[in-house]
Amino acid sequence: MVLITKLMNILLPSMHPDVDEAFFLLSKNTDHNIYFLDQSWVPVIKYGLKYTASTKNRVTISYQEFLDTDIIDAVINPCFEQQNDVINNIINKKGSSVKYISYYGNEYHTGVINFNYFKNVLSANLHAYQVGKLQGVHSSHILLPVDYEVFQEAPEESLTVLNSYINSYGEFWAHSLALYSQCTAQFPNLDFRRYGVGEPNGYISGPNLYDSFKEEIATMHIKEKEGYGFATIQSLATGRPIIAFKPFVRGKTMERWITDETSIILESTAEFKSKLDRYLTDETYRHNLQHNAAVKIREIINFEEQQQVFNNFLEELI
Repeated sequence: MVLITKLMNILLPSMHPDVDEAFFLLSKNTDHNIYFLDQSWVPVIKYGLKYTASTKNRVTISYQEFLDTDIIDAVINPCFEQQNDVINNIINKKGSSVKYISYYGNEYHTGVINFNYFKNVLSANLHAYQVGKLQGVHSSHILLPVDYEVFQEAPEESLTVLNSYINSYGEFWAHSLALYSQCTAQFPNLDFRRYGVGEPNGYISGPNLYDSFKEEIATMHIKEKEGYGFATIQSLATGRPIIAFKPFVRGKTMERWITDETSIILESTAEFKSKLDRYLTDETYRHNLQHNAAVKIREIINFEEQQQVFNNFLEELI
């Protein structure tokens, strides 16, 4: 158990399942309590997902109860897309009796975090962490974990299925889809499955997502704007390497775990066939890559270390 001196009730007014799950995990074996708003809270950003607060063993309160009582000590804004919603409907209505935290995962763009409202910043992105320091706010660098007890290293079950995640951001969609189509055309006998909101195979999470990773040989990740990539972490933890384009990984947080030791990295679509052929036909290479993926991600995003970062951060909230 991690020993702490300040016990806190923390609210996640969130519709981001992976961020929700990560903070929920980080509160385990501590006396911190994570609360979720029930369905009386309807944020502007819904991600097209089912409401996540109904997950088993999670404590929920109503939006009005949050406003009318002093149950909550701190609120975590889970993503920059939801920032204005949190400012308008949480901060401006609740006031200064609560501490406000901004979590930032993707690549940082100047002006994204409103430091007038958020004096505490938890960031997976090093630049956002450094900007927070320069702004004089309480800033810590954290790598949010996934549930390694769910996403266990699994022996391969198939050599015919390959999962894929491509950009959902409109301005990048056409380019990502073109790259995906060029790759899939080179392997007509493989079953390429696209997952995500609005994708052919839909959005899945938790045990269902783990089962989908077990069934595949690797995970294609074609996201130009993604900086963290929970799907990459979940896939590697299961022992399924990532197939990624180097320009989309270079300089981003995920570059720490998407490496030649854990993944298949492409400079262009011209390399896809030869590199995937090697992975499919060279059993020793394939099994080494699978095992390295599961081992390295647990070393890089070590749960106990990140839990300590989270607890230390909560000790010093402004």
